Order: sequence, then structure tokens, then C-alpha cells
Amino acid sequence: MPTTSVQNTNTTDSVKAEAVARRRELIDLLTGESIRAAVADLRSDGGSVLRTVPLLAPELAAYFHRGMEEQQAWALEKWLILPDESVRMCGDEEFDTAPPDQQFSYNECLRKLPSDAYPVRALISAAESAEVAAALSEAYGASLTVKGVDMARYTKGHYLRRHSDTFDDRHFAMIFFLADGWTQGDGGELVVESQSGAAHVAYPLQGHVALLRISPGHHHQVCRNLSDTWVRCGLSVHFGAPGA
Repeated sequence: MPTTSVQNTNTTDSVKAEAVARRRELIDLLTGESIRAAVADLRSDGGSVLRTVPLLAPELAAYFHRGMEEQQAWALEKWLILPDESVRMCGDEEFDTAPPDQQFSYNECLRKLPSDAYPVRALISAAESAEVAAALSEAYGASLTVKGVDMARYTKGHYLRRHSDTFDDRHFAMIFFLADGWTQGDGGELVVESQSGAAHVAYPLQGHVALLRISPGHHHQVCRNLSDTWVRCGLSVHFGAPGA
């Protein structure tokens, strides 16, 4: 085998091995006491509607963040919210001429991953693992499965309007904040409203994980990114009842 081929094989094996190790590290964190306690609090009567846990060390968060930023398939998406509260993607002209209260979502999404996107696949695989589902189900007091995974990036002007996600029997969402460098005034905060109308805020600090309740009467949104330099980049995982 030519020397170059051997070197390439060794490099790929090393990248794969690191991804496997990082996946294991993340599973251990997601099945740990801090996340389990936050999930239990979301379930309990009178419990929180939003919990934020400083979970990932900067090195681990940066590893997953680099993997997402290296992807070439990020695509700008614009979505409208209709009077019946359904949503649909649309083109630039239709979005720009729609009433402001119907301009629901404006950000970049990552929906296609190549086979060699090892860091991102490790992140998703850990969140979707049977170990994590079992640990969170025990903490929540009911069987859970992953209902959806979304990767989003918000540059200046991007936002996600107020909505509830009360479909597909979803119970709560887990949001990974991966980008560093956020400061007050940059925008991009996650705001969650309780049934009483009280607002709770999760700041998108690198390595933090936000867990928010999904149930009738609760809403959430992502504030507009106001920064010329900071880009909000992260992963959202929704958990709910199996079989719905």
C-alpha cells in the first residue's frame, strides 16, 4: 500500500476513534445526576419550565462546534406560520411580503450530513442513544424516545418566533449551546413562557444545555441575533412518548 494511503487510513482511524471517545464522554454526561435532576424537575407538579445546566467542558463543546461549522450543507430557510398555527417553508419573496406576525423562522439549518461528519454524528448518536433514553425515562417517570433532532445556526438578524411544539406527544426539549463568545447584547437567548405568562431566559453560553417543558400553555422562542460577529450554533433534541 502506498505511503499516502497508509497515512490517510491512519488519519481516518484516528478521527473515528476520537469521535467514539467523545460520544462516550457525552453519554456519561447526559446520563449523569445534573441532567437527570433537571429532567425530573420538568416532570414534577409545579416544577420548572426551563432548566439550564453547564454540562460540556469548553474543549468538548468546541469539538462538536467545529464539526458543525465544517459542514458545507448549511442552508438558509424561511418559514411562515399560518392562522391555524401550522408552519411551512417558503421562498424569499413570499416571506418578505408576508405580514410580520407570519414570518415565523429565519435561520440556517443543517439537514444533510456526509458519512465522514464524525463529530456531528457522534453528538447526535449520543443524544439518541438507548442509554440516554433509559436514564432520562427513569428520571422523568415515563418512557421516552427521541422525537426529532434539529441543527440550527443564527447569524445577525436570524430568529425563531414564539411557538409551543405541542405535537407528536413531545414532553421536553434539550438544547445544546455550542458556540463560544456570547456576551450580553448579542441576542440569541432562548425565552420560555410558563402558563402564567412569566418569562424565563436561557443564555446561549458555550457548553450549557437548556431543558424546557413542552405542554399546552407553554411557549418558547429564540431572540433575534443582533451581533455582527457572534453566531449562535447548536443542536435541539425533542423527547416524548414512544409510538406517537
